[in-house]
Amino acid sequence: MRVTGIDVRVVTPHQRFLWTYTRAQADVVADSLALRREFPQELTYLGSGAELWRAATAVQSALLRASDLLLSDHAAELADLARPGPVDVLDLGPGTGSAAEGLLAGLIAAGRFGGYRAVDISPEMLTLAGARLTAAFPARAARLAFTVGDFRDAGPHAARIVLLAGGTLFNLADPGALLRDLAATRNPGDLVVITTRLDTTGRAPFPPSQPAPALPPIHRLGLDLLNLDPGWYEPERGFDPARREVWSGARLNRPITLHLDGAHGRRVVALHTGDLLLLYRQLFLDRAAVTALIEGSGLRLRTFHTGRSGEVAMFVADTRD
Repeated sequence: MRVTGIDVRVVTPHQRFLWTYTRAQADVVADSLALRREFPQELTYLGSGAELWRAATAVQSALLRASDLLLSDHAAELADLARPGPVDVLDLGPGTGSAAEGLLAGLIAAGRFGGYRAVDISPEMLTLAGARLTAAFPARAARLAFTVGDFRDAGPHAARIVLLAGGTLFNLADPGALLRDLAATRNPGDLVVITTRLDTTGRAPFPPSQPAPALPPIHRLGLDLLNLDPGWYEPERGFDPARREVWSGARLNRPITLHLDGAHGRRVVALHTGDLLLLYRQLFLDRAAVTALIEGSGLRLRTFHTGRSGEVAMFVADTRD
């Protein structure tokens, strides 16, 4: 890092950034920062971020357990809703594998388990999920597969159930795009199962913008990898009422010029005093809004269940004949 005559910090990423991301991914970071002032959240699952996400989900265990229990509580019903025969599961964004574990146990108990395939951009997250599920179902280890890739590149896998658990779907900038892709590539009768936290009060969880006490380590990861000193920004969090989205970010208190080495050479990104860098986002929708998103994407809602906590829910949809 060096400082110019007008107090602009000129920064190159930390060595860990170079170890974690390819040059093509460095281009993705540069484009996202330049165009949207956002560090791509999906890239925070790579490298050391996988362990940070595991730790973060362990802290939020009450809601996550309630979400996971929805799948185990209703596994037999999901088996009944699925088309006859062995049920293969395609898990998009498996996390640590905790959500799928209850579902797979229920399918095994019902004699309906066919196979399981998890897809994630992060090999480290897949390793965590693989270790958990292989230990839980050692006799079925040969029928568990873990594939590094983009959700929309998963292809027309012959899965009777596609699983989007926890925050997977609503962390995306455009969840409808993924749902439309699933509607177009699934076979008639395939189930799309979504678990999520719901807005049950109709009130914003945060003001539009407010100072945050601190950034959680997983939200701060992108800034640390970029080599941005914590003294150069102030943590903020808020709620975007237009998108119904909770967000976390960093407000810069000085100008910064980032130098990133991409696939086709050096990329320079100029950030300014007062810029808000978005680090985390999650849609916070009520039941009606989630239903409208599902059905507007070409899927048909089959059933809905609220979890034991009342704050999480499971939506089960299928492709229209």
